[in-house]
Amino acid sequence: EYIRIHKPSYLNIPVAAISKTPRNSRRKSVSQSAKKSKRQSTVHLKENTDILIDVFNVFEEKIKKTKQEIHHDLFESTYDNIVQYFDYYAFKRAVCTSSSEDIIFNPVCNVIPTIALFTGINTQDYAYLCQNLRIKLEENFTQNIFFINEKNSANIKTLVNSIFSQWESIVDLEEKLVTRNLFTFRYLFDSIKTENDDDVRSESVIFFFKQFELIPKETIECFVSLISCHMESLPIYFIIELASQTNIIQEQLSSSVISKFCIKKLYLMSPDQYVDRFIEKKESELILEISIDQKNYK
Repeated sequence: EYIRIHKPSYLNIPVAAISKTPRNSRRKSVSQSAKKSKRQSTVHLKENTDILIDVFNVFEEKIKKTKQEIHHDLFESTYDNIVQYFDYYAFKRAVCTSSSEDIIFNPVCNVIPTIALFTGINTQDYAYLCQNLRIKLEENFTQNIFFINEKNSANIKTLVNSIFSQWESIVDLEEKLVTRNLFTFRYLFDSIKTENDDDVRSESVIFFFKQFELIPKETIECFVSLISCHMESLPIYFIIELASQTNIIQEQLSSSVISKFCIKKLYLMSPDQYVDRFIEKKESELILEISIDQKNYK
């Protein structure tokens, strides 16, 4: 026989009333709180990202407008640099040729003012630049602009003879009686003294070498040789478009030919390159900002 032990009445609590707390309940609570916080962080990050995207879209619209302005500024800057150099050289030649004797021995009259236009890799922007440059030079400087490229370089002698035949036909019979050197530079000198720049410019001849690297070396040297006999009688200018390294002229031509050039170098960055560098900088800043936000919300 056993002794029966009765449970005290105060321990007779219904099973449903007993609150059982699982061991991992606290962990679940913390986990749910973390998930909720992470969801809020994700929403917050998305909102920030959307704002950044909106800002970038606005920025992109401004870039399009800015790019047009850059096109114009680069073009105007290039044109101004070229014209200033040519005008300066025309004045320098005219002042130094106050007599026919000076013309023969003056070294200024025996060189060709040359613009070396370093464009880097050719793009559509450069085609736009060169096309508009030619139009503006024809309108404001001289209509005697001739493009020389790989295609027409084979007939270079015919081209040169045709150009200078046209120029000589402009001169009056009476003026032909005067020494061509004396007439040309006296005319230039008198024109500059009277500040008649249009007359000085209109008598000039500009040869624009497109894709200089593709033109055969022999053709260029032949061309310069043909031009040399006219340098004392006519203001001649070269614009050389270069897409490669800056020393290509020295590599392409002999020293005797290079000695006939007086070169001014212009280094150009295309509008696309200019804008792309600016965008890359801003994009890197935005990416850095987003990555910092993501780290903070993890």
